Amino acid sequence: MSKITMAEGAAPATPGTNKVVIYAKADGQLYSKDDVGTEYPLSLSGAGFIHQDGSIPLTALWDAGPFQIRALTLYPDIVTGTPPLTVDSTTKVANLNADLLDDQEAADLVIDAGFF
Repeated sequence: MSKITMAEGAAPATPGTNKVVIYAKADGQLYSKDDVGTEYPLSLSGAGFIHQDGSIPLTALWDAGPFQIRALTLYPDIVTGTPPLTVDSTTKVANLNADLLDDQEAADLVIDAGFF
């Protein structure tokens, strides 16, 4: 089996016409550079790398497939008037407290039978 080893370093010069160069920069990421000098981060999915600091943002819809995404806090920053969360499943989620209405348990609500 063949193996390619890449050393980290500065970006190489722009390649010749109809050529592309692939290299590893000092940040440890793989990049390609086309014949006009445009540099692109590489990944196996073709979507590029994203960084948590936002320096390389997510630029398209992302499906994590069968993987879990975990965080201490979910902080949707969508504007008021737009739902911050969409759920396709109708299965009840334990500990979600969706059965509360203004901090009251559904079982605590009194329904006047004469109302109906």
